[in-house]
Amino acid sequence: APIVKDQSFEIWVMEKSGRVIFDQDAEEIGLNVLTDPLYADFPELITACRKIANEETGETSYSFYQAGSSRVVKKKTYWNTFHLYTNEWKIIWVKPE
Repeated sequence: APIVKDQSFEIWVMEKSGRVIFDQDAEEIGLNVLTDPLYADFPELITACRKIANEETGETSYSFYQAGSSRVVKKKTYWNTFHLYTNEWKIIWVKPE
């Protein structure tokens, strides 16, 4: 968390299943982006997360709250997949536009 504090970008980590395992907004940790009601009003985000879950690396965009705020912004997103044993984690770098 200290690495991304006060930066112009955001980083979050998601399991392939859609479960958030790291986010700057701690209340999102443990939620599943694909099924949790918090994300239901953001179909672009759900679509982007399905793409992220199914592809090793890439880029997309979606709208969601800016980290630490209730303001909705468009986010340009890049990701890569990290494999460790049977775990598959998506490291997601986000630049609010």
